[in-house]
Amino acid sequence: MCSGLFAADDQPASISGRVVDLVTGQPLRAVNVMVLGTGLGDATDGQGNFTIEGLRKANITLFVSAIGHEDQRRSVSLPLDAPLIIRLRETFFQMDEVVVTGTRTEKILIDVPVPTEIISRQDILDSGARDIGELLAQRSGVTVGSGVEGGTTVNLLGIDARYVLILVDGQPVSGKFNNRINLDQLSTANVDKVEIIKGPSSAVYGSEAMGGVINIITDRRLSRSPLSVRTRFTGSASEAKSLADTDNPLNLYEGTRDARLNLDVSRGDLRVQFDLDALWANVGKAMQYRDIDEFDKLSLRGQITWQGIPKHSFDLRLNRFVTNERSLLEISSLVTATTDIQRTVLTAIHGWSVVDGWKINTIGRWESYERDYQIVQSNASNITSEGERELELNLIRTGNLVTFNTGVELTSAEYHNDRVSGGSRSLTAAGYHLQADWQANDKLTLVAGGRVDNNNEINPIFSPRLAAMYRLDERWKLRASGGRGFRMPTFMDRYISWYHSAVGYTVIGNPDLEPETSQGYNLGVEYYHPGEYLVTLTFYQNRFNQMIEDYLVDIGTRIGDYEVTSPGTFSYRNIEQARLRGVELQGRWHVSTDWLMSWGYNYVDNRDLSTGELLPNTQPHSATFRLSHKHGGGIFSYAFKAKVVAPYHPTSYDPDLARFVRREKALAPRPMIDYDAKLRLAGYLTLGLGMHNMLDYKNYEYGPFLGRTYYLELETELRKGS
Repeated sequence: MCSGLFAADDQPASISGRVVDLVTGQPLRAVNVMVLGTGLGDATDGQGNFTIEGLRKANITLFVSAIGHEDQRRSVSLPLDAPLIIRLRETFFQMDEVVVTGTRTEKILIDVPVPTEIISRQDILDSGARDIGELLAQRSGVTVGSGVEGGTTVNLLGIDARYVLILVDGQPVSGKFNNRINLDQLSTANVDKVEIIKGPSSAVYGSEAMGGVINIITDRRLSRSPLSVRTRFTGSASEAKSLADTDNPLNLYEGTRDARLNLDVSRGDLRVQFDLDALWANVGKAMQYRDIDEFDKLSLRGQITWQGIPKHSFDLRLNRFVTNERSLLEISSLVTATTDIQRTVLTAIHGWSVVDGWKINTIGRWESYERDYQIVQSNASNITSEGERELELNLIRTGNLVTFNTGVELTSAEYHNDRVSGGSRSLTAAGYHLQADWQANDKLTLVAGGRVDNNNEINPIFSPRLAAMYRLDERWKLRASGGRGFRMPTFMDRYISWYHSAVGYTVIGNPDLEPETSQGYNLGVEYYHPGEYLVTLTFYQNRFNQMIEDYLVDIGTRIGDYEVTSPGTFSYRNIEQARLRGVELQGRWHVSTDWLMSWGYNYVDNRDLSTGELLPNTQPHSATFRLSHKHGGGIFSYAFKAKVVAPYHPTSYDPDLARFVRREKALAPRPMIDYDAKLRLAGYLTLGLGMHNMLDYKNYEYGPFLGRTYYLELETELRKGS
């Protein structure tokens, strides 16, 4: 529409319109609509609407741009004779992602001094992964393995999972078993992107960020309609059949069944979002390897957003995760056992734009985790529970050249387990951080900052960091950064007191353990051709000190108040030092509107400094390749992905020798090829299918790699959005 038509006195006019996706017709938010030749413009709201005022010409040209869509120029004559609808065609171009993890402030990816890897929403859709563990397993330099309790854990650039901090929307995830987060508990259903920071990041995030940070960023507005439902079946070929057999190669009675529901409703300044993810699985090769025959998982996530007060925003988020895993004696297990896990997280966020350039964010988080493991035959059980409460206050000052970010985190945590001395422990901690982002000139950007962490069990720890980016010209950039990291000893490291009656050994915690620390740096070069391709080459090195190892204690040794009087007693000590270094090459080529190619290569050289040998299970060479295509504007899309790990000598723990033993024969090259496709059958019906591990690679001893799997997925959007 147009108001204030151009009269003799040349009164200004306004224009309003709507921007939607060319194929789906759904509104697009955060689209920039500019009037060429003027400084006038607007960004679309959640319904795709925009309004531009102050126009003084009857004939104007609009320039419309949005990440992930083609730019469009639109000539318009005022007044309009029909509602203005602008339709944008989706593309693969996602190099201008806004990232937050590296500096805690929003920055365009190509302008971040701290090396940051992005797994975009398009990457997630192409992956076919239903959880974060499956998603990360497809990346070079990342190894995902099975934990002793059946979950999946991540190894980043050869760095063990306990040194990689896992965040969801910038907040840590509690409930670790054996010091590691189970990534199969985190669904990809509402994940917008994953940001990976490689190198020490304790200057920003405190403990556990010795080796890096993985921030899983969710967005419940990803669904294209207010109500959608998605179902999936995943199975594998039976041992006696192959895909070439004329008989049915799939065992439809074994596998996983997944159902997801998303709800998104807006009324004025109030928005309510809810999603549910339920998974049921029964006997399959992967589960039998893990000594699990059946499991159920249920994730509930809800968010209420209100912006009814100018300059204020309020978010209330609830996350609930429940799982039950069963090992059945009559199927494949030696015992009948169950594991029940419950995690509940309640987060309240208040954002206040005080004045121009000043913003205060207040975050309150309450988290509860419980794990109950029971063996039916012996009526034995082990119950672990954790509780954590955190209050976080951040002050952000954004200027033309300098951005300051400072804040404080106050945390109170409790841990309960029959295997720790006294049965329960508590911890109170405080962390203070300050960071400055300075645009020194047109070529140089600097980020400097540090953090002090203190709690009731350790002396204050200071973690500094300095990062810089230098633009050689419009396409070439240099990046460098260095910093320190640390990891607090866990409650189990310090206070475990447990006799393993079945095996006959004792484990005693060491209350005098010091925090593990790291010092790391990296240097990288980037070539960026706007809208077409991006190539980065990064060299890095990280040195770990005071690493905690378990060891067999001599009789007569005193550990805290405990004196060892019998053989077969293990404890923990600070002793190990390790050097981790390598090189990473990544590329992304936007071949055309419909084609995208990406690749990655990692070389890792991680060594124990006391012996000079490679750290256990270091995989020196790994590479990935992906080719994605969208046909008919996204009606049909598919992606081929390949990951290859070069030969290496795996290690396994020998309980008789009480140490890791290196395998003499190298493990053969491991090629993993996946195919995923989506077909939009109708306006609100999408079919997905995929085949993972197409070459049917198997290795039951290491990995494990259990052969080819297939899935079939159907997504239904039940009601069109406004």
